[in-house]
Amino acid sequence: MIPQEPFEMEISEGKILYDIIGYQDTSNFAISKRLYDLLKENEITGWRAYEVSIKGQSNSYYGFQITGRCSKLDIPNEAGFYTGYKFDSSTWDKSDFFSPDETMLLFCTEKVQKLFKKYKITNAELVDINAVQAYSVGNL
Repeated sequence: MIPQEPFEMEISEGKILYDIIGYQDTSNFAISKRLYDLLKENEITGWRAYEVSIKGQSNSYYGFQITGRCSKLDIPNEAGFYTGYKFDSSTWDKSDFFSPDETMLLFCTEKVQKLFKKYKITNAELVDINAVQAYSVGNL
């Protein structure tokens, strides 16, 4: 669902506006016009955006939503830590941004990672999904 535009926002913490501005929850955020334009110019797929208006700011920002998908993650049946997120690659829609079913995780392709690095996108931490340490509660 895309909110009515422009979506009115107010800054509650911090004074510096980065390329990515987090909302009060972990899975929603806004992106700068610079990042919005960069994603459009490079034909990055798997996302959509809506205009936001930040009270007291003249810089343009956009609410960011990931539309790309893949199947849910393959979680080990045994309880304990494991390394790397895995999913059935045949279920991935091949979008540059995507999210596994039944999670709030946000994944991107190496193309996006290289773009973020080249243009020094601020307030973003990209981690290789093969190196992530996660915990399985096992079969309950």
